[in-house]
This record gives sequence, structure tokens and C-alpha cells, in this order.
Amino acid sequence: TIGRFRGMLQKFCTCRAGAMIMDEILLGKPYSDDKYTYFRLCDFLNFLDRQRFREVDTGTVHLKLRDVGAENMGRRRLKGVREYLWRVPSFEEQTESFDVPADISTDATF
Repeated sequence: TIGRFRGMLQKFCTCRAGAMIMDEILLGKPYSDDKYTYFRLCDFLNFLDRQRFREVDTGTVHLKLRDVGAENMGRRRLKGVREYLWRVPSFEEQTESFDVPADISTDATF
């Protein structure tokens, strides 16, 4: 379960349009800097619900977050609103594109 949970956390943090500035966390986006990704727990819970991930109940999500190295940052002020934030060490992202085989034409019609 912890492996699938970590995978869902990574997907939440890396496979979505992330925040450009920390204040955009209020829009439900995770924000990443060089070391950490910051997010609200409510946004991660909504993501798990949309993905139909039911292996961990809502009451124990914070415990699982700690198990994977996340930290509760307490309340932080964003655009004048105090929000509880969590942070997790940033995940590595793919930096290289996939190679396209030479025999595949880019002018293919579908």
C-alpha cells in the first residue's frame, strides 16, 4: 500500500500543471522549488478521491505522508489567507524526450 500511495503522491506532484508561484497553491496546484514540493492536504485528498484511490482512509493520510518523508509545515500565509501546508522532497522529473524510431513518419495521417 505504501508503494502505491507514494506513486499517487508523485503523480499529484509531477503530472499536473504545477503552481508557478507559491500563492497558486490556493488554486489547488502543488508548488515545487529546487528541494521541496508544497501542497495543501485538502487538494491531495481531492486528487486521491478523483483517482478512486481508496486504499488509505482520510483519517490516516497524514500518517502515510509522514511515512514517505512529507512534513506538515503548519499554517502559512498565502495571499492573506492562512493555510495549512505540507511539503515533500521534490521528485525527479523526466528531462529527456523519448526517441522516435527512424521508420515512423511524423507526417502520418490518422
